[in-house]
Amino acid sequence: PLTEQEQAVLTQLCTKLNKYFQDGKQIKAVLENHQNGKQMLVANRLSGTDPRYAVRDWILPFMMHFTDLLKVLWTLWSQLKRRQHTGECQRKGIEHLARLVC
Repeated sequence: PLTEQEQAVLTQLCTKLNKYFQDGKQIKAVLENHQNGKQMLVANRLSGTDPRYAVRDWILPFMMHFTDLLKVLWTLWSQLKRRQHTGECQRKGIEHLARLVC
């Protein structure tokens, strides 16, 4: 189980990523349906201020949040593996002591 703090961090990152996925669908639709789609993205504040870099300005923050999510997941997985290994070593040690006592 996750701690309250870990759950809060994951929830926040996933919420941000969900928003980017929703915005991405909208951006894709605008770009496919309008020749001046990049200008429309800038005008509707879905992207940066320069139409030439509209998609790049949108995707870079997404990539940073996605990277943050991967780091958090890797950290949690590593901690879990470490706890499992420690628990296994403790169990083996106790079993060994029990065999010596008996």
